[in-house]
Amino acid sequence: MGTRCIIFIRKRIYKEAGSVKKSFLGDPDESQYIYEYFVCMYQQCDGYVRGGVGEWLAKFLCDFLHDYSSRYMDTGFLAAKCVKEFMEKDAVFKRLLPLASLKDMYRYDHQKAYIITTDSTRKFFDNKSIMLTSRGSCIITARPEKFMTIYYQNAKRIEESTTYDEVIDYGDEELEKDGYLAEDRLLGKFLNEIFD
Repeated sequence: MGTRCIIFIRKRIYKEAGSVKKSFLGDPDESQYIYEYFVCMYQQCDGYVRGGVGEWLAKFLCDFLHDYSSRYMDTGFLAAKCVKEFMEKDAVFKRLLPLASLKDMYRYDHQKAYIITTDSTRKFFDNKSIMLTSRGSCIITARPEKFMTIYYQNAKRIEESTTYDEVIDYGDEELEKDGYLAEDRLLGKFLNEIFD
């Protein structure tokens, strides 16, 4: 019940596509992408995946993609909708946290982190435009419609993992090809350096 969580919504931009070569918030230097962060939300309890915030986020994103599939990609619009729904969903203590450097934001008091990442190369919201990542003892990333299934399939592996921030590779070639696994590995390395 007392699992605290933070939620980030961000847009990824391929470094070659823009003139800026580094994120203002201090993402790993080795990253192929620059991340633009829109919001950081906090919830005091029920931050776990199963029956908690993780499951709620997966459902919210699936519904969002269904309702706005013909809308041009706008991460700010997604963030606004998510904040509104998140703050109104129940009476559990929630708040918005200030955007700061990644090192500082990952030091916010939490046991779980969720990262919603939009892909700037997509023109419209569709089933390839959004990824959902969960970070607890392990890091797992999937498309919203597959997230809970992938989580349940790998739950035993996650529970038995002895490596903190281990990236769960469940054999999705698209995830590897689109650079999400490489970025998750960089995130894991980055976080291990922060907390060592």
